[in-house]
Amino acid sequence: MAGQRPRLLLQLMLAGRLVAAIALAFAPIFCANLILSDRLAQAPDPTAAFGANLLGALTGGALEYLALVTGYQALLLVVATLYLGACVAMRFAGRWPGAQATRAPGETVTVQSWSDAARDNTGGGPAQHGRGPGTPCA
Repeated sequence: MAGQRPRLLLQLMLAGRLVAAIALAFAPIFCANLILSDRLAQAPDPTAAFGANLLGALTGGALEYLALVTGYQALLLVVATLYLGACVAMRFAGRWPGAQATRAPGETVTVQSWSDAARDNTGGGPAQHGRGPGTPCA
């Protein structure tokens, strides 16, 4: 049955093959962006989290070139070692999932829901073009 699947895609008209190729190529990128945006929204310091994500992407891209030298099987071992190292570092830093977030003494965090923001602002949702609650859009 697995041999039939590529034939089914190749039997589609050009537009159908194009849509299928775009969906298959960009679905992982779309899902990764959803996860990244959710994680950035939950991060205590989104700027540092985004910087760490960029550094990780650059490092991962550079390490991918190791496949030219070592082959893809050895690259899998390098990636597994890096993920294990990241998990160990997170555990020692106290940033393991479920760990209590540390805040500076006296630091307060205000969380505002969409419905509260819509009621408080005259212009709509919480992202008010950098303006504070209750400031109308010009």
